[in-house]
Amino acid sequence: MDETSILRYSRQIILPQVGFAGQERLLGASVMIVGLGGLGSPVAIHLARAGVGHLVLADGDRVTLDNLHRQTLYGETDLGRPKTQVAGECLKKIRQNLALTLHEARMDEPSLLRAVAQVDLVVDASDNFPTRQAVNRACVVQGIPLVWGAASHWEGQVSVVLPQSGSPCYRCLVDCREAPPKGCDTLGVWPVVTALVGGIQAHEALKLLLGLGDSLAGKVLLIETQSMHMHQVAIHKKPDCPVCAHPVTKKRITGP
Repeated sequence: MDETSILRYSRQIILPQVGFAGQERLLGASVMIVGLGGLGSPVAIHLARAGVGHLVLADGDRVTLDNLHRQTLYGETDLGRPKTQVAGECLKKIRQNLALTLHEARMDEPSLLRAVAQVDLVVDASDNFPTRQAVNRACVVQGIPLVWGAASHWEGQVSVVLPQSGSPCYRCLVDCREAPPKGCDTLGVWPVVTALVGGIQAHEALKLLLGLGDSLAGKVLLIETQSMHMHQVAIHKKPDCPVCAHPVTKKRITGP
């Protein structure tokens, strides 16, 4: 690190759990964020500010007016523009030397597998059931840690999947044969809830990158903001789970 970087990150470098070695680790890390909405916005901002070296941003949507009450990467002048482009511009204003890879088009399974294989960790900040299941499958196949979150109404959830440690995956909790839950576009969501959940996702991601503390693997953090009550619930690995029942190979699928 040069003197500018040392000064920039000095308030976290002085934390004994981080130090120079931890900051160097963050600067060398690569994280993929799937979904750049109410959850993905604070995730991307926090990871960029903390010094994660490379962010891979994936979202096929464009900015709409009803996004603006909760999606803090965007403003009125961004309406109609691809979220990945606007998010990239916003994050570059925060940190010019941040490396970015943008996936504007929706990713099919092969491209998702290849993208996941190139990063150290994935944060699922999407708002729909099929995407969460697809990201979960890709992370399990590639053996890449996953931090997922969800928010609706006044409530949120955050959890972690560690495939190499054999933790239960998202499919163990949510069976894809069930009816897909409605998204926040039909259920409604309080904007501070998405900010809170996204902030916790970013915190879990940074902890994993630094090897700090206990993660939420095997647990779901449930957040109810009207009463400000939070508690953890254990997730049990399903022995017949079609995604994670078999041991994960350390060989990643990269492909051409």
